[in-house]
Amino acid sequence: PFLLYLRTLQGNFRAMFSDSQVQCFLSTVALAVLMAAGWLWLENGLVPILVLRLASFNIVSTITGTGYATSDFSPWGSFALPIFFFIMFIGGCAGTTTGGLKVIRIAIMLKALWRELFLVVHPRAVRKLRLGAKVLDETLVRNVAVFFFIYIILFLTGALVLLYLEPGWGLVDAMAASIACLSNVGPGLGAVGPGASYAGLSSGTLSVLS
Repeated sequence: PFLLYLRTLQGNFRAMFSDSQVQCFLSTVALAVLMAAGWLWLENGLVPILVLRLASFNIVSTITGTGYATSDFSPWGSFALPIFFFIMFIGGCAGTTTGGLKVIRIAIMLKALWRELFLVVHPRAVRKLRLGAKVLDETLVRNVAVFFFIYIILFLTGALVLLYLEPGWGLVDAMAASIACLSNVGPGLGAVGPGASYAGLSSGTLSVLS
């Protein structure tokens, strides 16, 4: 978040890494990089330093919506593709120019889901949601839930419309194009992967994606 950069420049050098959202974001990136690199190494037998470089650059570029790619990750295999698809939803931290749902919203939704499961077992319990040391307001949690479900509905609707507009596309192509444009990622998977382009799509498809 830009606010944390400002605090760091003002001399608070612990601000950047003591923030729970940043910790969650960096952990997500590290896990995604290690999983993708491990898969490339085991599946293709590439040199470890090469797979680490390929995974690091492309994972970071995708999750932050930078739009660059050093390799077409669409053919990386059945294990790597869901990783890229998942991080397209996440995006970066709130207070940045990245797209996606944002890490903090994902964290709040997971905490809310865990609380509901806990209350099923302990229906009389009173449990506040916390993010770090801060207690979350219930209105905030409700607003995040509404945003989350609207986001998912737009993604699914976009994918269904794209399947209709582009008869040659499969489900992966339509879903990847929908979330890549909704999250402002740029390269998607399959027909709109880093090795392809949006240039040849019909005007109707381009209008929907826009």
